[in-house]
Amino acid sequence: HAFVFPTMGEGWGLTMHEAAATGLPVIYTDWSAPHDWFPRKYGYPVKHGMMRLTVTKPNEFGQLEHYHDTEGANPDIADIAKKMARIYRNYDEALHKGKLASEYVRKITWDTSAARLVEVLREFLGQQEAAA
Repeated sequence: HAFVFPTMGEGWGLTMHEAAATGLPVIYTDWSAPHDWFPRKYGYPVKHGMMRLTVTKPNEFGQLEHYHDTEGANPDIADIAKKMARIYRNYDEALHKGKLASEYVRKITWDTSAARLVEVLREFLGQQEAAA
């Protein structure tokens, strides 16, 4: 009973956020957005390497064409299995982490996110004024 989210990269990780909000223990790749917004103490971060990725998009004929190259995480499958076994063997611990994660993510709302964005923009603009 866990949410397993071995992703190559996320702009936000909304499905992970929603799963954590329910109290499910979360196994996830600790890279990109989840690394920035989800404290490791609330879940089970998975080891990963990095790999080159080619992003494609369909052309006007529906054929995929190269769009750009980027980098993505390569989640360690053995570590995912290890985390799943840990949750199975220590389910009380997993439920406790899930409860803490739920409390944490439920505080992240559109209002708190917008307020934080305004705060970051003000800091940035203040730095720009000071540099000018």
